[in-house]
Amino acid sequence: MLGPILSYPVYANMRAHNQVMQDLFAFKEDSMNATLHGTARRVDVSMVSGNFYSGVGVRPQLGRAIQQSDDAIPGAGTVAVISDEEWTRDFGRSASVLGQTITVNQQALTIVGVNPRGFTGAKHVQASPDIFVPLSLQPMIDPKGSEASLLTDSQLWWVNVMGRLKPGVTDQQATAALDVQLAAATWATLPVKPTETLPRLILDRGDRGLNFAGQQYKEPVFVLMTLTGFVLLLACANVANLLLARGAQRQREMSVRLAMGAGAAACCASCSQRACCLRPSAEPAVSSSAISVAVFCRTCFRTHGSKARSRFRWIGVCLLSRPSSLCSPAFCLGSRPHGARRVRR
Repeated sequence: MLGPILSYPVYANMRAHNQVMQDLFAFKEDSMNATLHGTARRVDVSMVSGNFYSGVGVRPQLGRAIQQSDDAIPGAGTVAVISDEEWTRDFGRSASVLGQTITVNQQALTIVGVNPRGFTGAKHVQASPDIFVPLSLQPMIDPKGSEASLLTDSQLWWVNVMGRLKPGVTDQQATAALDVQLAAATWATLPVKPTETLPRLILDRGDRGLNFAGQQYKEPVFVLMTLTGFVLLLACANVANLLLARGAQRQREMSVRLAMGAGAAACCASCSQRACCLRPSAEPAVSSSAISVAVFCRTCFRTHGSKARSRFRWIGVCLLSRPSSLCSPAFCLGSRPHGARRVRR
């Protein structure tokens, strides 16, 4: 489940009255100054609720995760869990990293765990934050607003919320229930005027994180691929028309070849060799046309009694490198006159 950005009081209210989700957990990522193993630099920090690790179903490979007790009282849980990349880069994958002290925005924190390799948090799927800290540390490491604490500020909506559906609960049921809970939490924490519109909750898959790039480029990429498909279709139609005209000019030649006893394989080879002239080089044409020859030799010519006639079938050969190798034997052999006969020796 992927929810919108909420204020912390609204999140706490929805979590307390949750009935359709296993649990709701919150997180917020930001860039901060940190000193790790004597090196000061800029790092990505993810502030997470105490039920974050149980919600995503991840256990640290070393030490322990951030717990409910670390996030219960603001400023009490001065602990941190670092990523596997951070553990490798600054601590050489040493087990003695547990218990060491790091500094995040002048706030001393104790390392209590190391995330498993490949875990990237809940926001992204490509890269992981360097440090995970309890959400209750926000007033100390990332103060904002007039009172520095956003944990009691109902005006600023800043925290992301995710959760897992309970077994047997559908997306429609969860959306309806959570939308009602969001409206009730908003009324309970904000002075909403009668003319104002309440926010609506969005329920979506969370296996790709917030997926900002996917949401931003989904429609432009769809339009681009559609236009590309039309251009490719036009190119295929042009090549097909050209080969059809060639095939019409070679009707007499094909009739003579078949009357003299030439087989379908020889006709297909001749058509494929002529199709090579449309390509910048002959080697790709021979390799891709070989596939079309094998397919059309099996399907284009079938005998029924004493009358030999061609049976044209539409066949999609998706493995061919270019459409001309598929069109060349198809249209040349498909244009064979019905009066032609094959002579068996």
